[in-house]
Amino acid sequence: MAPLTRNTDQIVDLLASNPGGLTRKDLRERSGLSMPTVLAVIEELKRDGRIHETTPPRTSGRPGRRGSQLMLSEALGHVVGIDQGHHHVVAALATSGGHILRRTPVHETDIVGRGPQSLTDIAELVGPLLKGHASPTDVRAIAIGLPAPVRDASVALPQFLQSWAGTNVEEGVRAALPNGWPRDLPIAVENDANLGACGERRYGVARDVDDFVYVKVSSGIGLGVYLNGELYRGAHGAAGEFGHVTTSADAENRIEGRLTKLPQECRACGKLNCLENLASCRAILAQLRDANPGTYRATTDIGNVIDSALAGDALSRLAIHNAGIRIGYAISDLLRVLDPQLVVVGGLLARAEGLLSDPIHLALDQAAVATYGIQVEFVPKDLVYDSEVNGAIARACELARSAA
Repeated sequence: MAPLTRNTDQIVDLLASNPGGLTRKDLRERSGLSMPTVLAVIEELKRDGRIHETTPPRTSGRPGRRGSQLMLSEALGHVVGIDQGHHHVVAALATSGGHILRRTPVHETDIVGRGPQSLTDIAELVGPLLKGHASPTDVRAIAIGLPAPVRDASVALPQFLQSWAGTNVEEGVRAALPNGWPRDLPIAVENDANLGACGERRYGVARDVDDFVYVKVSSGIGLGVYLNGELYRGAHGAAGEFGHVTTSADAENRIEGRLTKLPQECRACGKLNCLENLASCRAILAQLRDANPGTYRATTDIGNVIDSALAGDALSRLAIHNAGIRIGYAISDLLRVLDPQLVVVGGLLARAEGLLSDPIHLALDQAAVATYGIQVEFVPKDLVYDSEVNGAIARACELARSAA
């Protein structure tokens, strides 16, 4: 089967979104591609058996020949994408052409405390996910993201998820699937920030952008990198561990207020002053508890902090502002190295909207990178759980195509 080009991908998306079929004219008008390009893509898809063609019966009273309808073949099946975060898991179902049909609600979990046992959550998600849309035998591939560097379906650097050391996640997912699922189902395991970048490129603001970075700010801080239109994983699967760069002295000179640094070394890299130890959601929660234990001792949800900040709580706003300054200065160094077209900032802290974006822009201005003309976008607050699971869908679609 031939790999999908960008034009082919666009045509498949349109057909997946219109299961009743589209004519060649429809595809030309909706895609904006030239008719020769549309016809070439159709021939490629027909050769591979990915689409079929039907001619609707002539309707009485309407003279002339009606255009035949092109539809995705049912044999293409479906794919499942799973985003397994530190404290949440969410899954999505899509056609193998990439049309997302439904997502599960966000479920709470603890992959550090529970370790690979948390993969059993998958069994509770996939049954309701498929109901009314597909059977397990219709699923062609699964992709799952983890908040750690990944190599050969395992955590590449065990210190990032110590309880997962030595676990083959692909086999763990396969074992967690309920009875009736194919035991030889292709399964991809990927770093969550990499999937966030994949999701933004396939479905979000980075669509058709060849050189961009996706910065995920949640319990940890990760980075997905696209260079020349390809996801860059590095030689050992550990590219993009952005959270473990050392924070800039310039950033620290501009930090406001009385919030203290964390006294303990980062559990993953051993530094005191890595970006994740000072600007992640976990760091913000720790700083607030240290500054005002009476108010924040029981606060474990960054969503509550963001809500308080948006409602005007000064200490919460300060903690997010300082995180934005640190992240902005770190991004400025990244831009000088990679010179991307676009920076996308996502993750749970992106829910803070201007409370996070304003200090990031301020830091970029102070670091004198505004003249680069690099665009910075933020994932909308109601979509912060979508980037990674969308990327898992995109990765599963690739896997299904390569396995067909």
